Amino acid sequence: MWKQLIIFKKQFTPILLFTPILLSNLLLFHQEHFSSLAKSFSNGNLWIQEIPPDPLDFAYFQGKYYLPLGPFPAILLTPFSYFNNANFYIRALKLILNLLNFYLIFQIAKSLKLSKEKALLIASFFEFGSSYTSVAVLPFSTYLSHVVTTTLLLLSLLEFLIA
Repeated sequence: MWKQLIIFKKQFTPILLFTPILLSNLLLFHQEHFSSLAKSFSNGNLWIQEIPPDPLDFAYFQGKYYLPLGPFPAILLTPFSYFNNANFYIRALKLILNLLNFYLIFQIAKSLKLSKEKALLIASFFEFGSSYTSVAVLPFSTYLSHVVTTTLLLLSLLEFLIA
């Protein structure tokens, strides 16, 4: 009985740990800067067409608002901007990338010939016990940039270790 409980606990601990990340990304307020920029990209513009309700994070130049953050997350969201509710896709993209980062850390640790249990612990410590946790949990536009960058760096590191 105890052995089955320990196995159950090991298998579902990551799911339980991801629950606050999922809830915070779905329920907390959101900054939709990259969604607005993706909609502008799909219309062929580099400036934000819809004037944001909080234009504090934007650069105002010659009557137009520009996003000072890097454009790559908006480029990732451009295909989804054709739908009405592109804001949902920002949340979904961030959640998918957080799950992918967990998996990538797990695979990196396994490529270093660590046991499955140690690799799972390292991935859990990275995702839930480091400064990355606040980046994963809080739904700010700048943090989406951090999550995208982390994913690309982890992909390149895993590619380097496997090759």
